[in-house]
Amino acid sequence: MMRSKTRGLSVPVPGIWRRSGAAVLLVLLALTLVAGCGRLSKKDYVRKADTICRATNVESAKTPVPDKTNVRATADYLRTQSKLLIGQADRLDALKGPKKDEPRLRDVFRRQRDALTQLQKAADQYQLGDETDATITANAANQALLEVRQDLQGYGFQDCATQ
Repeated sequence: MMRSKTRGLSVPVPGIWRRSGAAVLLVLLALTLVAGCGRLSKKDYVRKADTICRATNVESAKTPVPDKTNVRATADYLRTQSKLLIGQADRLDALKGPKKDEPRLRDVFRRQRDALTQLQKAADQYQLGDETDATITANAANQALLEVRQDLQGYGFQDCATQ
């Protein structure tokens, strides 16, 4: 049995109180950790997301834009770029932005993924020689991505809003 010193007197502290005190500390610690749920502040979220996007932008710039008349190269380019951006979106999803902004961010990134899926479809259409439909699909995807970039910029992103 442990003794507690109160006003200079030694008072025995039963084991149950020691265990209860430890349990209370563990509960308080758990509540503190759960309260944040690993979520970032908006400032930290934007900073970390822009770091991811900056790296994606550097990687993307390594692939030259092909001549529009080269159907095979255009299809490969669209596939490569959309896969790169989908990978980026996966990394951004793992960041866990601010809880209050979650619906807004989820919507923007869902629309981005939808547009990237359209780019994949355009790549397939180019590959199959259907240049007219491929161009229409790619233009629709690019318009959707433009709106996504505007929404990302409105949220405070810089590098993520330049793709």
